[in-house]
Amino acid sequence: MFQKKQLIIFLAILFNLIFINGNLIDTDYSRSFKPFLETKNKIGNIIKDPKTEQIYVIGEYQTQPEEVDKTFTGNNFYTLAPKTTIPNFVYENSSKTTPTPTPTPTPKGKSKSTTKPIDSSLTESDELLTGSKKNYFKVVKASIYNGCVAYIGKGLQDGNTFIAMYNLNNVSEYFQVDSSHSYLSLSVDDTFIWATYKEGNQVYLKPIVHDGCKKIVHKNDPYVPMKVNITNPEAVISQPITSSTRFIYIYDSAAHVLVKFSHSSSLKEFYETEGGRLNVLDACSVRLYRYDPEKRNTYWMVSKKDGFTLYNERSEKSISLTSGDDTTNYCAPFATKGLDTFYATPGSDELSRTIPGISFEVTHPCYGDKGTGEIKIIAPQDVFQFKWEDQLSATKSLIRKNLSDGDYILQYWLNGIDDPINMVRKNISIITPDNPMFINVTHACVNAAQGVFNFTNPKHPDFSYEYILYSEDGKKPVILKDGSVFPGLYGDRNYTVNITTTTKDIFKHQCFYSVKEFLPNDKAEKPIIEYTNLTCADSKDARIKIVNFKPEKYNYIVTPSKYNITSEGTIENVSDLNIVIKAEIKGGICSQLVSVDIYSPPSAKVVKEKLKPKVIKPPCYGSKGSIKVASMDGIDFELTDSTGKVHQPIINKIRTLEFNGLTADKYILEAKIKSTRGSNMYCGSVPNNLTLAQPKRIQITDTFIESIDCTRANLANMTITASGGTQYNGSYYDFSLSSGALSHGHYLNVSYWVDGIYSLNISDSKGCVATYNNITIKRPSKCQVHNINGIHPQGQNPNSIQNGGGSGHGNSKKDDKNKLGLILGLCLGIGIPFIILATVLTVVLVKKFGHRFARTPSMRNQPRPNTVPVFMGGKIHNIDNF
Repeated sequence: MFQKKQLIIFLAILFNLIFINGNLIDTDYSRSFKPFLETKNKIGNIIKDPKTEQIYVIGEYQTQPEEVDKTFTGNNFYTLAPKTTIPNFVYENSSKTTPTPTPTPTPKGKSKSTTKPIDSSLTESDELLTGSKKNYFKVVKASIYNGCVAYIGKGLQDGNTFIAMYNLNNVSEYFQVDSSHSYLSLSVDDTFIWATYKEGNQVYLKPIVHDGCKKIVHKNDPYVPMKVNITNPEAVISQPITSSTRFIYIYDSAAHVLVKFSHSSSLKEFYETEGGRLNVLDACSVRLYRYDPEKRNTYWMVSKKDGFTLYNERSEKSISLTSGDDTTNYCAPFATKGLDTFYATPGSDELSRTIPGISFEVTHPCYGDKGTGEIKIIAPQDVFQFKWEDQLSATKSLIRKNLSDGDYILQYWLNGIDDPINMVRKNISIITPDNPMFINVTHACVNAAQGVFNFTNPKHPDFSYEYILYSEDGKKPVILKDGSVFPGLYGDRNYTVNITTTTKDIFKHQCFYSVKEFLPNDKAEKPIIEYTNLTCADSKDARIKIVNFKPEKYNYIVTPSKYNITSEGTIENVSDLNIVIKAEIKGGICSQLVSVDIYSPPSAKVVKEKLKPKVIKPPCYGSKGSIKVASMDGIDFELTDSTGKVHQPIINKIRTLEFNGLTADKYILEAKIKSTRGSNMYCGSVPNNLTLAQPKRIQITDTFIESIDCTRANLANMTITASGGTQYNGSYYDFSLSSGALSHGHYLNVSYWVDGIYSLNISDSKGCVATYNNITIKRPSKCQVHNINGIHPQGQNPNSIQNGGGSGHGNSKKDDKNKLGLILGLCLGIGIPFIILATVLTVVLVKKFGHRFARTPSMRNQPRPNTVPVFMGGKIHNIDNF
């Protein structure tokens, strides 16, 4: 069921039709306009109110996506007559469940009305302005009678169709909805909405009572849908009731016929009238053109792909209002007011106007050829009658020649249709253009392209002008189509300008002209300048002197204008960074410009904003770091540590100052602003406090790992935990033995290592290495495990830290050979089968992940490289990388 708040919002923009003595004046039909420029909507329907003769344009969609999150003003309804004020409803987003519409403006003669609330069952998530697709619908068909608008809408998301109604004469009345069928077409009159729908292959016509455009009556509805012999009901037209009989017309686009139906007063009988089928051939849209109450005859205007055709219902004769040269596709919505026809091409957002079947070719005289104007009427043979108002009688001639300047008014009307508003008055003006060759010349300066040709005479409104300038030096011609001024010309040479005027109509009549002109030179001397710069950023002591100062010959203009030139040709107390001096010849038009760029040392604020030093921390504890800063013009940098020592930088290829070899400390980087008055003078400085921090030392919790007793829990909880440095991924280190065995982790589990003393290296992600040569593994004497050969510490200090390189690992040679860490694990007390299984799995893992290296023979029980002795199965084993 389509919600009320999803209905179309109308905005009236008025456009006046001009009438004189009841007859339409033919206006400029060559132009079109976009009624929905703000919302970028396309034109969906063009309808005429048969009661008020007003024409309306309805947008194809109710949408304004670029404003969905803001206050929304609907701009989807456009009227072409000023008699009816159409409300502009504004919906505002809010936290309320029911948005409040505000009608503006209030119609004259009526008090401001209170709008009816929207259905209170609607939730905020369903509001019109959410911007989701469900809130958009297409206006499929529309009809209007005496300000009562009815239309069929189709939701873009759910595809459901509905009938909506709105009373333009009452701003407080909302649309009412009927979505009981998938409606195809409709028409509204003083009592009913006549709507068609299809069930299977059967088309039904349903009369719906709208109660004076106040509401749609559903309860106790005595009228039932009636079957009609129609295949595709493209349009329904309800003829305004003129007697006891009302006729309903349905255009069947499948059979290309307009079928006329009548009904009983009770609407219980509905039948096709005798001879009530009018063949309209390839009609796209059918509109009621005129009903003649005296002759009880109806005329129909039909749009086709190649133009329009007028049909006489009674005689079934037709008048083709097409032009063989017209390539416009007219198979789209349209509406007529007499012959005045408004239409939109398929899928267009532009509304156009035309008098079907007639056009005019107007030839204006060229300059110097007055009295040679010509008007040619282009129309189908014997379709129109013509009469010039400056002639006594009607004429059959379609051309007038040798016309002088002036207005010529043509009256024309259709043959065979007695229509008091059928006559059109066309005002055609013949205008000889002003001299397009009149030129104003501005002299050039020597060696400067400052000459100007300006064609200043007014231009004919029906002509477009093209100017082509040729120079005697053979340079590429300059073409102007939107202007008539040629600037930037060099002097002391001849130029030729060819001018072509072209009529703006489809006939493109042309006139040709040519102008030859010599452009002279004037000569101005360029000022020679000497100047001094600003001492500091906040000073006002720059000075400019014009060396070749000649006030008797030149006017000197200074920009900015606050500065004055002294009688000696100097400008004192300058504070701006750019001064422009123009020397203009007195009584002449030539000038010379010179721009003086004054240098100013940077201000402390600018230096502070640009000063972005980069502190590079040392990778390891005890190593060196650096500080880098981009060099700046006019700035000396000085770096001082906490002891007062001043460090000197080096400048690399990218103009960056590097202070290298710095220990962890607090530093002050001072940017000293140099003055322009001396090498050792400064305007000030900008200090910057910096801290060069270093990582913490890599340390372990203890070098003596001891189990307090021989319980399983304590024997299995012998670990070495590291801290400091820069951990891998913030959580682990590399642990390696002198034998080459390697492990990764936050700590090292040594629970099953053989008792003894080990040499252990711990490295972090930066390549920093801490070496401990006295890692002692000790268990109580009852449960000690000894290696017959033992593992002895190497000849190093007990503990040391080595600063590694940039590889990211403690020992690069061992890293290349070892990818699998120490796989530690032996569970005491596990049965022999599980021990065998664990051993097999260990070998598989070693073969899968570890590199294979050739091993030299060794003595029995002698530990091999890349191994660690563990106690397993009652024996000591040297396990690879375990």
